[in-house]
Amino acid sequence: MTTLLAKQVAAFRHQHGISSLGPKRTAAPSVLFTPQEAKRVEPEAFAALALRGVEQASLLDPEIASYGSLFEGPQRDRDLMTREENAALDEKIHHLLLLLSPHLQATSAQECLEGLLYRYHAHRWNVDDLMGAALPHHDSPLFTKLVQGLHVEGKPLWSWLATLKAKPAALLRSALAKYCAKDIAVLIFVGKVMEENLKLQKPNRALMTFYAALWLDTLALQGSLAQELVQALLPTLMLMLRRPQPKDAFHAGLTIAGALCTKVELEASVQSKIIHFAARQAKGAEGQPATALMAAVLQLQAVQSVDNAAVKALAKHGPEELLEALPVGVDCGNLLASVVKAGLGQLAEPSEASEEIEALILGLLRDAPTLRRYAAPLSAAVLQAFVSAIAGNSSAKERKRITKLYQEPVQLLSGTVPAALAEAIRRAVDQALALEVDTEPLVSLLAPACAAVKGEEGDQEKLLPAVQAFQHKSAKVRSRAVQTAVAKLGEDQEEGTQVTQERRRLMASLALQSLDDENVEVVAVALKQETLWTSSEVAPSTAADVLSAALRRLLRHGQFKGNPKTLQELFRSLLQEDSRVRALFPLMIQASAWVYGREDAEEERRRLDALLLPPLLLAFAGLDAAEEVAGPLLRLEEAAAEFCKVSEEPLLKGDRAAEADEGCGPRISAVAQAADDEACERLADLAGAQAEVQLAGLGSQVAAASVLAAALQRQKAPKLVLRSAAACQRLAKHLVASSLTSDLLKPLWKACLEAAASPASSSSRRKSGKSSLNSAGSAEAATLLLEVALMRPKAFAGDLHASLTCGAAALRPALLQLSLGSHGGPPGIRANALLLLRSLLVNGWAADQMMLVLLLARLASTEEKQVRAASVAVLESLQAASMDDSVDTLVEAKLLLPTASVGPEKVCSSMGQLPKELWSSLLELLLQQRAELLQDPVAAHNVLQKVLGLKGGLPKASREQASRFWLFGLARLEPQLAAGLTTALPGALSLRSAQEPLAKTAQWAAKSAAASWTQGHRARLPTIAHMSSASAGCQPRHLHCCWLPCPSCCIWREEADRDDWWKQQLTHQV
Repeated sequence: MTTLLAKQVAAFRHQHGISSLGPKRTAAPSVLFTPQEAKRVEPEAFAALALRGVEQASLLDPEIASYGSLFEGPQRDRDLMTREENAALDEKIHHLLLLLSPHLQATSAQECLEGLLYRYHAHRWNVDDLMGAALPHHDSPLFTKLVQGLHVEGKPLWSWLATLKAKPAALLRSALAKYCAKDIAVLIFVGKVMEENLKLQKPNRALMTFYAALWLDTLALQGSLAQELVQALLPTLMLMLRRPQPKDAFHAGLTIAGALCTKVELEASVQSKIIHFAARQAKGAEGQPATALMAAVLQLQAVQSVDNAAVKALAKHGPEELLEALPVGVDCGNLLASVVKAGLGQLAEPSEASEEIEALILGLLRDAPTLRRYAAPLSAAVLQAFVSAIAGNSSAKERKRITKLYQEPVQLLSGTVPAALAEAIRRAVDQALALEVDTEPLVSLLAPACAAVKGEEGDQEKLLPAVQAFQHKSAKVRSRAVQTAVAKLGEDQEEGTQVTQERRRLMASLALQSLDDENVEVVAVALKQETLWTSSEVAPSTAADVLSAALRRLLRHGQFKGNPKTLQELFRSLLQEDSRVRALFPLMIQASAWVYGREDAEEERRRLDALLLPPLLLAFAGLDAAEEVAGPLLRLEEAAAEFCKVSEEPLLKGDRAAEADEGCGPRISAVAQAADDEACERLADLAGAQAEVQLAGLGSQVAAASVLAAALQRQKAPKLVLRSAAACQRLAKHLVASSLTSDLLKPLWKACLEAAASPASSSSRRKSGKSSLNSAGSAEAATLLLEVALMRPKAFAGDLHASLTCGAAALRPALLQLSLGSHGGPPGIRANALLLLRSLLVNGWAADQMMLVLLLARLASTEEKQVRAASVAVLESLQAASMDDSVDTLVEAKLLLPTASVGPEKVCSSMGQLPKELWSSLLELLLQQRAELLQDPVAAHNVLQKVLGLKGGLPKASREQASRFWLFGLARLEPQLAAGLTTALPGALSLRSAQEPLAKTAQWAAKSAAASWTQGHRARLPTIAHMSSASAGCQPRHLHCCWLPCPSCCIWREEADRDDWWKQQLTHQV
């Protein structure tokens, strides 16, 4: 039964538009307090907290200060407020949250948020506003805590957050993007928040970054974009690009626009707007992102032309600003070509022409580096714009005006990039013929003073037919065109005719362009024209550029056929099997010699030497291996001889008549004999270079390696040996990647190894750690050479066996370092090194008991299964290996510290060796746990602990001696290697095992003079003391401190107390 009071309340609500009571009211959530703490806080305290937050937040944004009135006065129940009152309050809260959003991680902003939640129940009334402010911080603890109190039930936009309320967790952006890919409502909502923020002109990096990242993730999840998704994005995106401020919003818009262009073809109007908005900001270095977007749009989208507004915006900045805005790593050829073409089109229209646009076009074309980089698109743009302009004008006066307008751009092109202009001319002629446009204006533009030239018989020779002859379908016609052009070029120079320089350059450019012809005969005719390559109308740099490009196309970046197994087969595959290469390569060498011999080619000579030296080395190797030098081989040798005659490269100045080196032909031997240290270093660089960098690729690398191998017989400087070994390693990687045989590498490998070997015999080595190599560089070279052999151990098996067993000790320390040391190379090489060591131990190599310590340290620090398996295999081989500690090879390989650095040699001499029976028992116990050792690094620690433990380990009488052995062995390791096994030693047993050597050391120290202690002996014992204290659970402050730590409290004693303290410790019962 309805009471009178209930009827009155319902009437009041209806009269004032107050909504009926919603879900059951609960306590307001808190983002600063726990629910229990929030219950104990008074309402006045919440208001004071919010006012303090407003005061502090206003320092971040002064506009926030005006919202302090929200937290003043008595609190009102929003359920009893009218619709108009709630709407006005919602508007204030909405704007306050927009202002707080950038600073939501600050405590002051969170205090304001706490006041809104408690005082106005924003979690019920302002869910959208809270989400708009907090979503950019979606992966923060604040957002996770806020979501727990939001009323998302009955709100379709946020109902998917119910799972996060049930199971609190951070909202990952990837999960949010997956939801947005299915339902774009959240994207639309965030876009509206972004638009409001942009209208406020407030910086909000969190929102901008979040919006861009969310759209990028969503676009990445889409196969093909639905039109509704694009339409949802475009309004916000256009607003972000239209305004340069805030900068974060503009750059976020650039990022999204670039990603959008990769996914969908945009409408022409949208393309124009994006380019226009970006063009307004393409100014200076800061405008590089905007320029990059324009370049991307023009490359990815089917843009017809750049609109006039964009060109005017760029012209307003000036050419210098645009050039500075070009990103280094972005191809801006289409962009600049489109700008030049559109700008010239506007200049052709008197109503659109302006001095700023003209300055922009000419400024771009006057910048030589940019023009050379984008020669082809810019040349094509200028001539295409000219043909289009004259196609729309039939008036002779207008055509004359347009031709005059284009003369300066064409002159700039002809003076800097004539070859590219020649190619553009061909296309422009085709375009003019296709449009049925009179070509006379084009002829007048290209050679204004050469519209007609007297021929031999007095007939008028037109320029246009000469241009058309270069693109005739008949190869014979094209060949005659080249010959005619070069003949006219020579006649013009010799007879001093009045033909302008532009015409000569044009004809020379057309002849140079013939090197791109698909027909071999046409290219051969152009290459044989000495007049062309020595003409003053062809700059040396242009000739070198053309020859370089033609050589790279001809040799296809060193791609060989089949699986060549010898250097001669590589030569045939790269330089002889292809008929085009066989015919043109000698001619290109000859043409290069002509260019090299020019007096004005000083700057290009070093470049030509560097270009041709690699393929010439391959050619020499192939000629040396040939049974008979005739036919194509004879032409190749003659051309190479011509280039060597003019070249200044020392390697090409060798005497071929001299006696050849053993295993080399006369040509390769001549190069090797001419090589000094500097030349050998360049050969090493050639042998180890990337195959794509130099002509003939891997073939020239192998040839350079062959020459270097011969040169190392005379040049054996340690620095050169190391550099050659590094080149050998890089070349080996290239051969493995190309699946070529390692026999191509063996001459250099053997030469490097021989040069790295020490002349001293193995008997001269001592325990002092003195290397058997002639220098540290040679030791490093030996390590590199061993790595090379271990890449393909089967191919190098015989050479390795000879090097390691027949007195050549260069590889022995390197093998021990690779197999037992902390080497960080590829797992395959480390495993192969261990297996090679096992093979040598089985076949008579003497082992050292300290190898056991190193192997277990390796097992304790290695994750790779193949390395662990190989380590266990070496461990097994130690059972039958002969022991010999007369030569401390492990110290020589820098795997162990010398005994003197651990303690007095007289004291520690017996600690590093176990009796034969105990050694066998220890190995047997370890190998019983081989399955466990193969599992993971922790197993090594556990196994050692078990072997030295009371149960299932060594007999009681042997444990102390074994513990002393391990204590001494781990003390000689590098600290990082010993760390994994130190705590496996039983503490009391370690201290007891160290008691005797410490007592002897104390006696020895007492007999030593005080001066000897100050001169270095104080550092001889600390490692043992550290190991014993660490195994007992102590952690000394310094790993190699001068004095012993107290095992119980780790306090370092002063020198005066040392002897008394030692006596007390040594007499104390452990």
